[in-house]
Formats: sequence, structure tokens, C-alpha cells
Amino acid sequence: MSLKKRKKIGYSIAIILGILLLLVVTIGIQMFNKPHRNVILEKPNISISAKELIDDFTNNEDQANTNYLDKLIAVEGILQKIDSSNGVQILSVGYPDSSASVTCNLNPSSNKASLQLKIGQKIKIKGICTGFLLDVVLIDSSIIPSNHDK
Repeated sequence: MSLKKRKKIGYSIAIILGILLLLVVTIGIQMFNKPHRNVILEKPNISISAKELIDDFTNNEDQANTNYLDKLIAVEGILQKIDSSNGVQILSVGYPDSSASVTCNLNPSSNKASLQLKIGQKIKIKGICTGFLLDVVLIDSSIIPSNHDK
């Protein structure tokens, strides 16, 4: 192969790699600057009981992931536990006689509202479902006041 052909191929590869790098950087910048969802103002896509949500994940996790993953859902159940980790309130919502629960990591703006809660009370909370580990996990959650429709 002649030196001229090698240079031509080298330039072509360099141009293709440059275009790919530019594309990756552009996508990265768009993802980084993507607006954050405001869960507090957004209406939930799905409203469901904690029992039904836990049962869906327990019985068929793949189908439940299709139905709930990355969606804003409202869950109603009994408050079982209140924890705190790194300044984030974590609520466990479930139903009696269940080993699993829905773990809700509260949005920091909802931390103050969580101070009014009592273990055993009925609660409705909305958040973005991230899947099922030992419990169903909701992130960026906010408490839905009892006098609120959705």
C-alpha cells in the first residue's frame, strides 16, 4: 500500500474519531444540563397501594419493572418506620404482616413534613420508582397531604 493511501486512511479514521468524540461530548453536556424533575409539583402516573406494588414486584419483577421503573407513582400504606441517613429522611411504607415494604427516600423539602408523622398511621407518598432490592425503592419522594386528591 502506498504512503499516500495510508495517509488518506489515517485522515479518514481521525475525522471519524473526531466526529464520534464530538457526538459523545454533545450528548454528555445535554445529559448533564437536563432539567431536574419536580416531583412535588408533578402528578403521579400511577396510584397504587403498598400491598399491590410489593406483590407485583414479588410475583413478577420483570413485568413490575416494565410497569413502574422510572415512573412517578403514588403509594398508599401504613407507615412502618422512619429513618435518617446523611440528612435524608427514609420512610418505610407497607401493610401489616409483610416482610417487604416500600422504602421512600424523601426529597429534602419534605423532611419537615415527616416530623408530623407517626408509626402506624396511614400515609400516601409519591416518588420515582427505582426498582426492587429487598424492598421497592422510591426516590425524591414527597408526602401527599391526606386532604389532597393526587
